This record gives sequence, C-alpha cells and structure tokens, in this order.
Amino acid sequence: MFISYLSYIEQYLFPSFLQYHRKKLTDLLLIHSSILNRPPVIYRGKKEESPLAYIESRNVVIDSIKESIDGKGIVVRLYEALGFRTEDTLTLSFPYEKVEECNLVEEDRRKLKSLRLEFSPFEIKILYFKR
Repeated sequence: MFISYLSYIEQYLFPSFLQYHRKKLTDLLLIHSSILNRPPVIYRGKKEESPLAYIESRNVVIDSIKESIDGKGIVVRLYEALGFRTEDTLTLSFPYEKVEECNLVEEDRRKLKSLRLEFSPFEIKILYFKR
C-alpha cells in the first residue's frame, strides 16, 4: 500500500527528492500508520455521574443549562419538540433556593410551586433557579 503511494509521489511530484529520502519516508509512513490505525482504547469509570437536569418525557428536550445573566442563579431551557401536550417533572442534581419561570432574556419572573411542568405543543420554557 505504501509502496504504491510512494511510487506515485516519486513519479509525479518530486522524484529526485524522494529517491534520495525513500527509506526515511517509508519509515515515517509506517510509524504514522501504526499510530492512526490502532483500535480505540476504552476506559471504564468507577462511578456514573448523574446529569444536572433530567426529564422523563421523550418529547421534551433540555436545550441548555447555563449561569444566569445576573450571576445569581442557573437557567435551564427546555422545549417540547414533537407537537404534543406534555406534563412531566424535572429532576435536578444541584441545590437551589427557589425556582421561577422567566422569558428568553431572563426577565418577567414568575414563581413556580413545583417542578411539575406542563408543555403545550412546541412550547419553550426557561426556568431560573436561584442559588
């Protein structure tokens, strides 16, 4: 395989250079091919990490989790993706004091009593979790 590649380079690209350095180039190609053609190594972790946020419904997508603009909380963006009315509970793995629903620019906050969420078809919800 490498010999045919080398002969192509020798004939068409720069023949005098490769005739002189053929041995070095062959060794280099063999070294790099052995590195690139190794099977992937998989390391198993000792402990599974729980996700920051989880929702059971398959049609509700957790789009992003980020720090809020004011720096005092965490914002979770979710949306219903398949066009169905859905009701589900959001599960979190981080502590928070209170939760509020807000708009896309994190304003007009309305306090929520629980993390049981109702989605209309294709609805976007932005939740603000105060730390």
